[in-house]
Amino acid sequence: MEFLWSGLLSITWQQAVMYVVGAILIYLAIEKDYEPSLLLPMGFGAILVNIPGSGALMTFKDSAWLLSSVVAAQPHFANQPQEVTCFWGYGLYIQADGDYVKKPMRDCTGQEILLEYLHHLHISEEEIAQLMETVINVIPCYMPVVNAQFEPRRYTDRPRVVPAGSKNFALVGQFVEIPKDMVFTEEYSVRSARMAVYTLMGVNTPICPVTPYNRRLKVILRALKKAMT
Repeated sequence: MEFLWSGLLSITWQQAVMYVVGAILIYLAIEKDYEPSLLLPMGFGAILVNIPGSGALMTFKDSAWLLSSVVAAQPHFANQPQEVTCFWGYGLYIQADGDYVKKPMRDCTGQEILLEYLHHLHISEEEIAQLMETVINVIPCYMPVVNAQFEPRRYTDRPRVVPAGSKNFALVGQFVEIPKDMVFTEEYSVRSARMAVYTLMGVNTPICPVTPYNRRLKVILRALKKAMT
């Protein structure tokens, strides 16, 4: 409750304006049936991304590394101390020199990456020095093909979970083709494994279907409530 109250007190007038914009977009999508597939996600996105501690992705578009970060609601882990905050982020242009740390991101230490990140928050050098003294650890991780699953492709570029005619061979993970599903989720990998096991082992239990798009207000509100609890 204390976290919620502190978050509400930190809301700025700019964020409040975006709440209104988001509400208008949602109203147009649901009540007026105006481009719901476009305006509905835009409306919820405008609201959710401006909720303090919501875990929304923030990208520093002017960063030479194109830095992005996510600060989820804290505590993020079950045994995380109340006074500790943890977050994660990434950069796409790791070969470029930083705007403040003049070396490629791939050659930087965790401390240097965090220093570059803090400078993009446009806070004073004194505040940066104070924050750096409180840092416990920064762990860099090199992930050269992390966005490979989002590359442009044809429908036939990825194999089916169980290839046609296969009796004892299947493929699972993010690089198989599952109709109507979206990669980069844990559900995608789990569903592919279920499809493989159920198909090859002859299990008749139905596989949980891909969640269909639904624009009924009651369903959307239930989904929003579930996402925020």
